[in-house]
Amino acid sequence: MRKNRNDIIEYLNKCQNCYSAVLNSNHKSEIQFIKFKRIFENIIILGVSNSDMKYFDCTANKNISVVIWNQIEGYQLKGYKISKEDEHEYCSEIEKFKNSFKDSSIELSKISLVLCYINDIYNVTPGKFAGKLVK
Repeated sequence: MRKNRNDIIEYLNKCQNCYSAVLNSNHKSEIQFIKFKRIFENIIILGVSNSDMKYFDCTANKNISVVIWNQIEGYQLKGYKISKEDEHEYCSEIEKFKNSFKDSSIELSKISLVLCYINDIYNVTPGKFAGKLVK
């Protein structure tokens, strides 16, 4: 198990399994697989297909949950979606996210970005720390 937040963020940025959950306008959960993500100190940037943006644009509230894991070790990030008006505060993180795809065949024009502020990180790895808040 990772001991501190920086180790956890480094680990999560390497993980392949990532899902997000939001409440839709009918207060039902919408779960989405997230193919592209990057976690910084207090935010996570999700790269979703343009067609999947509808799930993030019509949420009942701004709250979002993201679960990321590799094999058995995993974590849940809870926070809220950053409004389009406030995204300008995270220009350097957005550029770093985009630059991470420079040498790939991924077309950024087909990816929409969802920025989320991370309030809390919970351990979801089975065992005695499952469900516990990471400090």
